Amino acid sequence: MEERKYRRRGLWRLLAAVLAVTATVLAVLSTVDGNDTATSPTGADAGNGAAGAAASEPAPEAVAAPLFTVTLFDGTEFSLGEHLADDGRPVFLNLWASWCDPCGAEMPDIDVAAEEHPNVLFLGVAVDDTREAAQTFAETLGVMYPLGADDSGEVGNACPILGLPATFIIDSDGTIAAVAYGQLTGDRIEALLSAVEDGP
Repeated sequence: MEERKYRRRGLWRLLAAVLAVTATVLAVLSTVDGNDTATSPTGADAGNGAAGAAASEPAPEAVAAPLFTVTLFDGTEFSLGEHLADDGRPVFLNLWASWCDPCGAEMPDIDVAAEEHPNVLFLGVAVDDTREAAQTFAETLGVMYPLGADDSGEVGNACPILGLPATFIIDSDGTIAAVAYGQLTGDRIEALLSAVEDGP
């Protein structure tokens, strides 16, 4: 059990390193075309919409998603492990925060995609935020896909977050199929979903 735990941490560290290099390259390229933005969850620019490149990359093959449990705003609990075992649909995991302007801007597009892709479970989890602020923010947006808050820090600690918003596409077998940082548009969402779908 411990060996598997450390192996999983090693894979996530590898994924974080690969994404960090990718984000650095894209940040340089964004000086030419920097239309997408990502907000850093830490540091002096937190919550101020700090500009950065939005990266969208396939994940390294066979990297397992961390199995987490999060309490949703409706009071129910979502367990990734139980979902994959019982439901089996791929998961569109979007990490956001109430202080992150690009997060709020992309959520209506995510909501539309959730309606159009019932064969994928869409889930939004607020990280680096308070449950109260996150829930109030979510209520003002009125999106319908499941939302919750990372009260324990379990999700934020397990996922390699280079900035917010951050989106992880988790395949039915529990592996990470694609990762994206920065504000998503409808077209980018469709492109990400193509990693786990044959069609709409």
